[in-house]
Amino acid sequence: MTVKVLGTARVGSSDVTGNYNIPAVPAGKYTLEFSYLGFATKQITDVEIKDKDVTNLDVVLDNSEGKVLDQVVITGTFKKNQ
Repeated sequence: MTVKVLGTARVGSSDVTGNYNIPAVPAGKYTLEFSYLGFATKQITDVEIKDKDVTNLDVVLDNSEGKVLDQVVITGTFKKNQ
């Protein structure tokens, strides 16, 4: 899952268990955007970040309505060590 702090350059991604961490976000109120392939994007507004404090936010994404993927193709390259 990708987590964006809108209005900033701060972006994070979750691990396989859904945990995410976006360090060094200045204190203030933000809108966070959560997205993942095959799920509806969700925005949470007025998330308050306090100085030197951890803000926990659990989010559940809904399946994308009417958007069913037939296939997902992942391509990549690798360099063989000689």
